[in-house]
Amino acid sequence: MEESSQETALRLARAFADPDRIRIAAALIESEQRLDQLATALNLKPRDAQRQINHLRENGLILERSLAGDTLYRFDLNELRHISRTAFATARAASPEIDGEAWEQKTLHDFVREGRLIEIPASRKKRIVILKWLSSYFEPGDQYPERDVNEMLRRYHPDFATLRRELVDNGFLAREHGIYWRVG
Repeated sequence: MEESSQETALRLARAFADPDRIRIAAALIESEQRLDQLATALNLKPRDAQRQINHLRENGLILERSLAGDTLYRFDLNELRHISRTAFATARAASPEIDGEAWEQKTLHDFVREGRLIEIPASRKKRIVILKWLSSYFEPGDQYPERDVNEMLRRYHPDFATLRRELVDNGFLAREHGIYWRVG
């Protein structure tokens, strides 16, 4: 069941209701860190830092990866943007809108259900409408490593590699040395 914008706004507010969570999020936006590094830098007990990280992770805001036996944490800015859009948009996720002709709206209606792409259109014209919609989730001026692009696109369809390639090939995203950004 999809959250309403009001429920999403409340979830977002709860995620940042604790000052330590805000400090942890800010530190993890700056750099990926191990728990002990983070706790030391913020003058927190490791168990308190872990508790706050767990809370942020439960809200989808923390990514982690293993490296040489250590767990590294980082803040997921893309997920925060997504949650914020959901929380403060009217019905955009459930019924995406692109200004334009009625056929664009019909195409979105036909291919997007509950904010997810049900299939990639075979028709180039319809695929362009979908790519335009997907590109709206990338902030102009922001740069995204390929793994972040993959994670973002995976939220909308399991074939994220095709979508990523299509976004680049059709001029919605540009790429250089594994870094992507929205064009225009």
